Amino acid sequence: MFLLSFDLFRIGEISASSVTIHQNLCSEQPKLTQCQAILNFDRLPTNYNCNPDQQNNCLLNDLVSNDIASCRLDIRPEETGFNQRCFPDVTRSYHNLNKVRIVSRSVGEPSCVPVIFQKRFACGKRGTRCVCDSGDVKDKIEELIADTHACRCQWFVDYCGIPNICSSSSESCQVTDKLRCVGGSLNQCLVEPTLCQSKNSYCVELDDEDPSWSKGSAEIGNGFQCINKPLFHQLIKQAPYCNFNKTSHVVLPSRRGFRKPGTYLDYCCYSHLVCIEKGGQVGGYLFKNRPCHCNMLFRKCLLSLENDFSLWKSAKSLVPIINDVKMCSLDDSGKCIPLKPETCSKGDLISPTIAHCKINCKSGPLLPIEFRSCKIRKCIPPNNLATNRVIDVPFHRESSRCEPVSGLLVRCGMKHTRCVCDGKPNTRHFTDGCRCQYWPE
Repeated sequence: MFLLSFDLFRIGEISASSVTIHQNLCSEQPKLTQCQAILNFDRLPTNYNCNPDQQNNCLLNDLVSNDIASCRLDIRPEETGFNQRCFPDVTRSYHNLNKVRIVSRSVGEPSCVPVIFQKRFACGKRGTRCVCDSGDVKDKIEELIADTHACRCQWFVDYCGIPNICSSSSESCQVTDKLRCVGGSLNQCLVEPTLCQSKNSYCVELDDEDPSWSKGSAEIGNGFQCINKPLFHQLIKQAPYCNFNKTSHVVLPSRRGFRKPGTYLDYCCYSHLVCIEKGGQVGGYLFKNRPCHCNMLFRKCLLSLENDFSLWKSAKSLVPIINDVKMCSLDDSGKCIPLKPETCSKGDLISPTIAHCKINCKSGPLLPIEFRSCKIRKCIPPNNLATNRVIDVPFHRESSRCEPVSGLLVRCGMKHTRCVCDGKPNTRHFTDGCRCQYWPE
């Protein structure tokens, strides 16, 4: 057993205040702020010099008077010339800038940025944004349109006013050229509900490495993933603990009403829900930030179902999601001393001056002769990923073994430790990838 046993916790499921998966959100609630931004993204302004301080004077997409808030090209003084102009994002292929006026966010370089000084407020505040106005068609003469491509401040939507737009760990929400959640993660599925809909899929929220966003910048695998709708409904029937549409799987300290996982897939998700850092809250959102070893064990549990005809299709649908969970906690500071268990948490990497491992280059599969040298031999953890840091005991058929180094304070393999392979060593000293890890059973 690599995780907690069934009789320790009961996980109750309660409705969350905000869900992770969105289905037809904008068709059901078109007046939502983010839906207004999607449904009216290319509507032209009705007022090209509006005053937001006057009630109802600025409507969605109107341009704010330059005396109140404005934008400029982000260019250095020495950069001059005919090509120094902004270009609007042409969202429809049949749009011709010489025949159709377009007011949209600027794309390419130079970009449009807020004018900070001598204005009532900087563009980006109060639901405004910098855009590029291609200009009135009647003002254009053939293709001489340099003077008509102007940066303006547009009265748009207040993304920061959307409930739960940032994770609870965020310090603040800011809008400049991009929407940014300072010190936390942006809920991309919430800010752009149309993600994944073209794929007949639901959007699955993940923590972002880059907590900034602008319309059209979202990329699958960076802060969100998609799961096929029929597969998701099959998944939650086979494994209710895998229902990540519930953002609060709450663990209660009682055995009354405890539902034992019904399938091994259900057990994989249950085990992941109760895998937490020391002192953390058991349960919660299935794909929240957890210790890195939890993600490794969850992935291994899912992949073990490959030969299970009834469960593999559902388990396989979760693998790309857990592979794209790039945010996890891991202590590699060296503070863990196995002789003092209170200094360690499961999964911590131990300083090589206390306990260490090295590669046994005579073990593992037979490699081409140019890769057999012990000086260049590296271990490979099972289910290794190029994008994530995977740490696990190497599989002998795929990698050379990692064995303990003698003569140190602790011999790895003793005092709740084990030799592991680090798929992405973070310093140049661990050339073979072998490390010693704290691993109490």
